[in-house]
Amino acid sequence: MPNCSNCGEFIQPNEVYKREIYMGTTNRVNYGKRVTFGNSRHYRKQTVCYSCAKLIDQQNENQGKVLKIVLLTIGILIIAFLILKK
Repeated sequence: MPNCSNCGEFIQPNEVYKREIYMGTTNRVNYGKRVTFGNSRHYRKQTVCYSCAKLIDQQNENQGKVLKIVLLTIGILIIAFLILKK
């Protein structure tokens, strides 16, 4: 039986779900003619149980809502600035 990569629970073979899970961050420093820094985040498809899959889907949906709210707020501030500038 497979284990959930998120919570470690045993999963029945008919309840296996695959989701992108954050695995870690890589920090790099390159010393050449110029010193450059690089960061990258790593994600991998992992086997998860039903409850973890539901939680991950909910978190992804919430991130989309937050992005829409931030963009809407920025748009309203730009419009308000242009109106008040006149």
